Amino acid sequence: MQKVIAIDGPSASGKSTLARMLAEKLAVPCVNTGSMFRAVAFAAHRAGIDTADEAAVTKLLSSLRLEYRRNGR
Repeated sequence: MQKVIAIDGPSASGKSTLARMLAEKLAVPCVNTGSMFRAVAFAAHRAGIDTADEAAVTKLLSSLRLEYRRNGR
């Protein structure tokens, strides 16, 4: 079983900085789910989809190819 640490809080409160530092100290990957959320929101915006339309966003998700690269690689 993998253990997961989730950090929640308001924008600009240092969550990403804390997460990166903690991940480095624990030698574990750090996944910024906020960037994933923003990528989907951006794709929805470009497609003219209302993000409150769950069915439309779900359909959009099936057509997206998202790639998450650690440390920009």
